[in-house]
Amino acid sequence: MKIQTLVALAAGIVASSAAVAQTAVNATPRPLAEEAAAAYRDQARYPRSSRPILDAVDPILKKREISKQTLPGPNGEGPFLSVWTSALSYEPGETAELYAELTDGPTRAPSLANLLDKTRRDEAQTITAKLIAEESGLLGEVTYRDDGQNGDRRAGDRIYTARFTMPQARAPEAGFAESIAVHVQAVTARDGARAALGGLLYSNPGAQLTGRYKDTMRDGNLVMSAEIDVKTPGRYHIAGTLAGKVGRLAGERPMAWAQNAQLMTAGKQWIDLPFYGLIFRDMDTAGRYTLSSVTLTSALGMPNAMSSVRRDVHQTRSYALAEFLARPFGDTQLLESVKRLENSAN
Repeated sequence: MKIQTLVALAAGIVASSAAVAQTAVNATPRPLAEEAAAAYRDQARYPRSSRPILDAVDPILKKREISKQTLPGPNGEGPFLSVWTSALSYEPGETAELYAELTDGPTRAPSLANLLDKTRRDEAQTITAKLIAEESGLLGEVTYRDDGQNGDRRAGDRIYTARFTMPQARAPEAGFAESIAVHVQAVTARDGARAALGGLLYSNPGAQLTGRYKDTMRDGNLVMSAEIDVKTPGRYHIAGTLAGKVGRLAGERPMAWAQNAQLMTAGKQWIDLPFYGLIFRDMDTAGRYTLSSVTLTSALGMPNAMSSVRRDVHQTRSYALAEFLARPFGDTQLLESVKRLENSAN
């Protein structure tokens, strides 16, 4: 099962932009071309490698959110089998927590027990899974349990849990990763077998963040730098989210995102993460900032090897708005698109 890499996910953030406000309740909507041009013009204010966060949602954490994979029984009948994992990616020696549950489908009336239980989960006789690597084959097999032990959170809640430690001996080459399919089968007394397919990434990053960070002002931009220890030379990608106090809002919130990629040699060295200065003026945020999330990805092959996300790793010195760049970046490709869209609207 292919798992989307962080680099591709980060590139997708560029496509987001502020919504165009309606100036009057009964106003005629602007032509679609003009709305697209306005959105592109907003995006062109910043480089593609550094963007403001308008919705206060950390894009790095959002892209690491876990979703359930659900399949129905024969002919779309219930119960449905849902499976998921505790994380998207695991490194050698880490233990993956695997989850499964059976829920009533829309084509079957729920049992009395499930009507009393708002979660409407079914009980399984057994749930097992095979973890199969895309290239190297079977990694192992697990049995799920619902007894409140060995990682299961609560006995009898009908959310079944299995644990699997990623074997060191089967780790991908340093700097690389392998997609792992999780083939799950549940057996119930009333409805027989149900199957679902989940997945995870077995990553063996070729470099690690050391935990040392620093910040500096450079040409009106705030540059965060992270030290990394490179074991396998190659191309590495870093992405980070900066939190700060925006306007008059109380407390910090995610307000800027940045990424960078470069070729690295072996050994300890620094990699920069520049946040474009105009973002701080547009967001009206001055003072100290927190590097609230940061992650390093080994971009040596496909799929990329993903490191875990580090949280709240560094707080900067205090900066004044006057220190930040006030000039829009002026992305030439986006501005050319603006011209074409405006010409088509005319």
